[in-house]
Amino acid sequence: EVWDELGFSPEERADQLTDLLAGFRKLCQDKIESELLVATNYRQAIADYKKEIRQTSLALKIEVDEVLLREETGQSLQDEVMTLEMKLEDLRAVADVAKGELLKYKQQLVEGHEALGLSLEESWLDDTSDLTESRIEQFRGKVKDMEESILHRTSAIVQLIKDCQELVSILKC
Repeated sequence: EVWDELGFSPEERADQLTDLLAGFRKLCQDKIESELLVATNYRQAIADYKKEIRQTSLALKIEVDEVLLREETGQSLQDEVMTLEMKLEDLRAVADVAKGELLKYKQQLVEGHEALGLSLEESWLDDTSDLTESRIEQFRGKVKDMEESILHRTSAIVQLIKDCQELVSILKC
């Protein structure tokens, strides 16, 4: 009706419809490309999450449900991302606590060894590959041993100072 009122010829009407169809096709193609990009990003996130789950569970020495790590889970990409994110949240929380303790002990070891003028073995600088309680205990034990060494050296130095003071007083007489 509008075209009749405006006085469009059949050719002009056909051109209008052709333009509308071309615009609609372009809009559909853009939307498809956008959704394909989202799907690609989801697939990359899934691959990254699975890799992080494998690495973190290996460091924590815990078993992971293999269903989570399968290539085909039968879930939509969005559901799979959400499932993996929830699992990762739990793993990260446990790993962060362990990393925090190991980092604290590593810093104490580095500072203590520097104070003693010793170099720290490379194995004690690794605070990420093994996040188990036994590794934390090893670090804790190493810190305790180092603190005992510092205490022993401090005692020896104090004793040397006392001996020097006694010798100085003897020499004054």
